[in-house]
Amino acid sequence: MAVSINDLIQAGRYVNIIAGIFYWVFGVIGSLSILIIFSSRRQLRENPSSQYIIVASIFDFIFLAISLGYRIMTDGFSVQGNLALFFFQPAVCRIRNYITGVTHFATLYTKCLCAFDQWASTCRTNYIRKFNSIKWARIFLAINSLIWTLISVLQLIYSDVIQVIREYLFLEYKSERKT
Repeated sequence: MAVSINDLIQAGRYVNIIAGIFYWVFGVIGSLSILIIFSSRRQLRENPSSQYIIVASIFDFIFLAISLGYRIMTDGFSVQGNLALFFFQPAVCRIRNYITGVTHFATLYTKCLCAFDQWASTCRTNYIRKFNSIKWARIFLAINSLIWTLISVLQLIYSDVIQVIREYLFLEYKSERKT
């Protein structure tokens, strides 16, 4: 029995639905659990590493809610109608793309900063150990968030909708050269 292209497309839809919902449900539950546990206990809030973990779980929650939720809805369930048309608007697509970029990279580098903080807390050098404080954690988190917010602004400016084919929205990055 030969496998057709339509069979492969259907299999991809089912993977989007099953795996996507699995990741979405457990990711949201995990992010909310981390937020509740680390925010409710004073001992955990006083630890600099917990600051990184709380911020990373906030970024993870936003990323899961916006980008993965959208993907499950449109690619998996092929949602159509007014709700789908809202998501296919160029401005909404740009904003979603921007938020996805910010939260994806910010959470990744927040976890890297958490690893740096744990290394700094066990370092032999007193100069490096001073970076293991809540003050420095908040400074690093503010810089991390600011950097990824500013870098991702380029996605807002230079991305543009090129075509809509069979309910899929494609973005490209345009370059306008003035010669």
